[in-house]
Amino acid sequence: YGFESGDLTLLHLLKILSEANVPLSALAAPLKRYFPSGEINFSVADQRAVMDKIEKKFAVGAKQVSHLDGIKIEHEDWWFSVRGSNNEPLLRLVAEAKTKNRLEQGVAEIREIIAASN
Repeated sequence: YGFESGDLTLLHLLKILSEANVPLSALAAPLKRYFPSGEINFSVADQRAVMDKIEKKFAVGAKQVSHLDGIKIEHEDWWFSVRGSNNEPLLRLVAEAKTKNRLEQGVAEIREIIAASN
């Protein structure tokens, strides 16, 4: 479809917008099915030890656990990724959930593990 070109992609998007006669946010709204956390940074002394504690708690019952870059754990109603920064003593957390409540609950549980480890 010629989408390897950023300029051509933009032209296609502008055509869709002009034909729909609604803002881009209205077209994108049905695609927003999850609540994102954004990147949350935590200062920690021992990244590996904290990630091991997080994995031990959340790997139970997980659909998938990946160690590609830090750890990513997927459950039915939410997922998160925790990885160590390469140039700072920080852990970086990113999460998404099907509900805002589930996101807040999951992030709070991870915060508790990190706080108890420092």
